[in-house]
Amino acid sequence: MTKSLVKIAKELNVGTTTIVEFLNNSGFDIDNKPNAKITDEMYARLLKEFQRSIDDKEASKHVNIGVRSKGSEQEVGGALPGSARKRLSRKNR
Repeated sequence: MTKSLVKIAKELNVGTTTIVEFLNNSGFDIDNKPNAKITDEMYARLLKEFQRSIDDKEASKHVNIGVRSKGSEQEVGGALPGSARKRLSRKNR
């Protein structure tokens, strides 16, 4: 099964340039073209390397950004699951 570079980039939540650089540094030969094909071996290596980006993308789906109502003590975006909240707070340091 082969997928295009741009589809994999969207799935992994990583730029195509980042993917191409990583694969080239890992010994694969791939051009930075949106329709370049990613092999199963390349895909497995990418999943291993960018799993955290996938997790962050999934966690962001659960973020509820809204406006605080008057007198409310709840933080904006307070609807994050615990593990996602910890990851996001570490990134903001």
